[in-house]
Amino acid sequence: MLLMGDEFSRTQGGNNNAYAQDNETSWLDWEESAKNDPSFGDFVRALAQLRRESPAFSRRSYLNGAVLPETGLKDVYWLSPEGREMTSQDWEEDMQRTIGMQLGNEGKPEHRLMLLLNAAPDAVMFRLGADFPGASWLRIFDSCEPAGRVHTSVSRLDAGGTFHLPSRSLSLFRLAPPPELPHARPPDALRSRTRG
Repeated sequence: MLLMGDEFSRTQGGNNNAYAQDNETSWLDWEESAKNDPSFGDFVRALAQLRRESPAFSRRSYLNGAVLPETGLKDVYWLSPEGREMTSQDWEEDMQRTIGMQLGNEGKPEHRLMLLLNAAPDAVMFRLGADFPGASWLRIFDSCEPAGRVHTSVSRLDAGGTFHLPSRSLSLFRLAPPPELPHARPPDALRSRTRG
């Protein structure tokens, strides 16, 4: 949820009742705010675009970890940075500051997303279990990028691999399409017949 001005880091000085303040607390200088953090508007636009184009972010029901009959996958997987699904004990860990969430399993594979969050003051190596559904994931959004969007296919996370998750950051991944198989070449006899 965004309020007017959030895309320019409007703080209201920490006042959560600024609607009653007709002064600098609630006023917004759009031009000056854009100068302070020029890429933040692009960051918010990228988030809004992801929300629009990702069915996983337009759910009409709550996630509950149930297995979906159409895919055989759970509607959500909660992941620990050690490379396994979270347990009850993980949820009760007071100092747990890093978590993963994989969702979007109801429909097409290209709609599957994985979100990694690290609220800890230190970076974490997030491991993805070797038996995790989905062989490879492409990073598409990162809070460490000035405009949010990641425009390179180099950053991928494969099942069994690890990802360096910086402190106080989030990274969003989309399931990578399976590699294309090379087209089979017709036998020589067939090729010679089709030439002429």
